[in-house]
Amino acid sequence: MLDFNFHGDLVDISSELYEFIVKVVEDKIKNLKVSRAEFDKLIITVNKLADRVNDLALAQMKTEERLNQLALIVDKLVSGINSLRLEVGRLSETIGFGLEDIARTILPNWLYKHLNIEIESLERRFFRIDGEEIEVNLYGVGRRGSVRVVVLGEVKSRIYGRDVEAFYSKLKKLSGVVGVDVIPVMFGYLIHPSAEVKAGELGIFLVASYMK
Repeated sequence: MLDFNFHGDLVDISSELYEFIVKVVEDKIKNLKVSRAEFDKLIITVNKLADRVNDLALAQMKTEERLNQLALIVDKLVSGINSLRLEVGRLSETIGFGLEDIARTILPNWLYKHLNIEIESLERRFFRIDGEEIEVNLYGVGRRGSVRVVVLGEVKSRIYGRDVEAFYSKLKKLSGVVGVDVIPVMFGYLIHPSAEVKAGELGIFLVASYMK
């Protein structure tokens, strides 16, 4: 049994009780030290994690900034390509119409000289077949002796075999509409050998701007 002796405001405790209290206090302090150490470790871990998050956030910001810069570059490139496409389109249109004017001047004489076809003028003409609009660069009605003929012409600055095939496909669509003998002619600045071979096979006349 533990002894308690009271003397006024002072309390005397036995040695056994004193040792018990000291042990309890020491255990509490030890537990507190362990908890404090674990807490300090947790704080260090949290700080390291926060630093890592900051690093990742900075890296993401840099990546987003690069992506934004790349997007701006791509936008400028696309805009430049579109502008170039428009300019090329305008240039092609200008060259095309200029070449058509030359063809309208040269072809009537060439047709008369080489094919005995009399024709007064050639013009651009549009046909609508089964809902499809088909454009012909050169169209004109003429005569070969007493026979009425129609000249259908395609104008291209450079004529290749594939161009001859494309024009032939257009002629097949128009054959039922024109209804008379068709004289197919292609006119250009340059005629590639592949075009000459294909035109010979398909019965299309090729005329270069320098021919008379």
